Amino acid sequence: MAKEKKRFAGKGGRLLYPLLSLLLVAAALVAGGVIFFQVEEVLVEGTTKYTPEEILAVAAVPENANLLLLPAEDIAGRLTAHLPYVDKVSLERRFPTTLTIAIQECVPLAAVQGPEGLYLLDAQGKILEQVDESLAAGYIKVTGLTLENPQIGALALASTDESKKLNGLRGVLKAVLSNEMAGFVRWIDLTKETEVLMDYQGRFVVRLPLRTDYGSGGTSDQEYDRKLAALAKITDPLILGEADRGTIDLRYGKRGYFQPN
Repeated sequence: MAKEKKRFAGKGGRLLYPLLSLLLVAAALVAGGVIFFQVEEVLVEGTTKYTPEEILAVAAVPENANLLLLPAEDIAGRLTAHLPYVDKVSLERRFPTTLTIAIQECVPLAAVQGPEGLYLLDAQGKILEQVDESLAAGYIKVTGLTLENPQIGALALASTDESKKLNGLRGVLKAVLSNEMAGFVRWIDLTKETEVLMDYQGRFVVRLPLRTDYGSGGTSDQEYDRKLAALAKITDPLILGEADRGTIDLRYGKRGYFQPN
């Protein structure tokens, strides 16, 4: 019996030593990483609204931080929370000692009236900053909607009566951005309860349905994108000449109806 116990202990020892060796190797790698991969240089890419110094000040990368143990989510969270134009942040570790902070900025598209002035919104309805009339002139002017309690860096809100208009505006702006039409749209009118009126190229008034369920995740989320893609085809120079002016009705069906002035 004693002989069998001794043989059993021997097998356990043969299993234990490799395990201890692996643990020691892992500990050595971690210790080496902490010592050898300390951040010595932080680069900033992709930002035009903020200086690299502003990004670094808000990012607050800890002194002597380690690339392997860097609190990436905390750094990205500070940037998106405190800098309104920062949309997305990605951190790239370039071993052995360099950290790159890549910024994707929000695209200001529309100027919308608030209780105390005009505010710039991106396609998601995020409020980027308050502007005066002269600065607002460079963006799509939105009428028929007033923001409620606007907060810089937060999503826009509207009263219960106008919330569906804000939802529809978000859908239209997203489609304008994805179809690269921002430079061709001067105004959007949300005065009517069931449709959106939009300028296009300074020559056409476009009629779109007001989709109150935009953002619900259904197929209607792509409807504005499809309709503005159709608008681009309708206004192709081979179809409508530079002298044409009028109204393009895109409220029904897949094809638009053009009514010249």
